[in-house]
Amino acid sequence: MNACIRALTAAMVVGTAGIVFAQAAPSRQGASAEAPKDAGAILDASRQAVAKVRSLSYAAKVSGEGSLAGKVPSHTAEVSASRAEAGGWKLAAKGAQSGGEGSKPVAFEIGYDGVTARALHEDDKMINEKTVQEWNDLPTFFATQSARPVVAWEMLDEKAMDAGKEGPKYIGQEKIAGETCDVVMVGTEADHGTKYYLSQADHLPRRIDRFESAAEGAAPGVRRLELSNLKLDEKSVAGAYTISAPEGYAIRVAKRERPAAKGGGEPGQKLGDPDDTRGHLAKRGQVNEGDMAPAFDLKDPSGKSVTLESLKGKVVVIDFWGTWCPWCVKAMPQVQKVHEKFQGKDVVVLGFDVDAPGAKPVEFMKRNKLTYTTLLNADDAAKDFKVSGFPTLFVLDQTGKVIMKEEGFSPNLFESVSKAIDGALAK
Repeated sequence: MNACIRALTAAMVVGTAGIVFAQAAPSRQGASAEAPKDAGAILDASRQAVAKVRSLSYAAKVSGEGSLAGKVPSHTAEVSASRAEAGGWKLAAKGAQSGGEGSKPVAFEIGYDGVTARALHEDDKMINEKTVQEWNDLPTFFATQSARPVVAWEMLDEKAMDAGKEGPKYIGQEKIAGETCDVVMVGTEADHGTKYYLSQADHLPRRIDRFESAAEGAAPGVRRLELSNLKLDEKSVAGAYTISAPEGYAIRVAKRERPAAKGGGEPGQKLGDPDDTRGHLAKRGQVNEGDMAPAFDLKDPSGKSVTLESLKGKVVVIDFWGTWCPWCVKAMPQVQKVHEKFQGKDVVVLGFDVDAPGAKPVEFMKRNKLTYTTLLNADDAAKDFKVSGFPTLFVLDQTGKVIMKEEGFSPNLFESVSKAIDGALAK
C-alpha cells in the first residue's frame, strides 16, 4: 500500500496535467521519460505546418474520458477542410452522435462553402441554413447540429494551437496509432485547458484532449478527439462543402444578424425589399455606366484623405462592401486579384467600407491578406453613388466616368473587371 502511495505522489509532482497521465497509465503505450523539450517551439512548428496545408481530411472519433466517461455523447465522423477563397476554411462533416446521458443518436451531414453553412436532416426532410458572418459563428452552428466536437477547431482557427497566456508545457511522448507524438499541455485541467498530441513526422495533431467539467464543481474530465487516417492536400478526400436540398426538403434559414442601418448582401437582393432597413436609398435612382461618378472625400486607415479629384488620370475600381455582408467577403479575393494584376499601372483599387460602429474592417483585411486600400465610413458615399445592394462595384475611367457597374456577387468578376480596365488603359 505504501509503495502505491509513493508512486502516486511521484506522479503528481509533474503538475495537474500529470495526474491525468497517472490515471491513464494502464492504457498508454510507448511513453518516454526523455528530457523536456521546448513546448513553445513544438507549437510553433505545428502552426507552421498548418499554414502550409491547403486541404485535409480525417476520420474523427470523440469520447469522454475520466469524469466525463459516459457523461457526454460519443461521435464518429468523416471530416474534410479546404482553404476558402475569402479566407478561413471550407468545412464538411458527416457522421453520428450517440450515447451520453439523456441523449439520443443523431446523424449529421454539414457543409460550409466559405459563406453559407447547411445541415441536412433526413428524418424531417429539412435543411438548416445559416450565413456565417464571422468564423466563430461556425462552431456555434456545428454545436446546434450535434457535431461541434468532431472538428479540430484548434488547428483551423486563425491562431492555430494558441499557446495561451501562461505558455505551453511539454509532457512527454506517446504513440498514437503508430505515430510518435510530442504531448504539449496548454493551460490546466481546472481552467479547461487543451492537450495536444503532435506527430513528430508532420507536426500535426493526432489527438486533442479538451478538459471540461460535467457539472459545476465536478472534477474536470476530457472530451477526447482522435484524428485517424489524416490525409493532406492532393491526398485528402474532399467533402460536400455545398449541400443541395433534395426534392421535397424544406430550408430553415437562421435569422440573419445585420448591423443597424445596413442592407442585405444576398445575391439579387435590392434595398427596398420588405425586410430591408435602408430602402430609402433605392428610391433615389441609380448611378449607371456612362454617368460621371459623384465626388467623394474619404479617409484611409492612416487618416489620409482620398478624393475623386486626386485620382483623375487613373482608372479607379470602387468596391462597396461590409464585414457583415457574406457575398462581399466572397467577392473580395477577386478584387484582390485585380489589384495584384494591375499593380504598377495607372490603376487604383479601393474598398469603400460600409459598416456598423464597432466593426473592424482593417483587421479583417489584414487577417484575410487583402492588400488593396479600403476607405472607411463610406455610408454617405454609398448614398451619393445610390448603391442599392451589396456588394456593388464600379470601374471609373481616367476622367471619372463609370465604365462598368456590377451589383451582387459574380464568379466572373475578375475577368469582367480586368476587361473593363484593359479597355480604359488602351484608350
